[in-house]
Amino acid sequence: MYVNEMETGFDEVITKFKPMIYHIIYKLNIKDQDGEFYQVGLIALFEAYRKYKDYQTFP
Repeated sequence: MYVNEMETGFDEVITKFKPMIYHIIYKLNIKDQDGEFYQVGLIALFEAYRKYKDYQTFP
């Protein structure tokens, strides 16, 4: 897979899961003024995307 294809696919995943990341931060009552926890959430999402993107169960 080319880098541009991977970036395009991951952009769609970010759009889909962005509300979930913010919701988890909110539910855990985390004050994320600098966006550090959101960044950690994106990194975890990217690692999951790289590992499971070829599986049919990963959106």
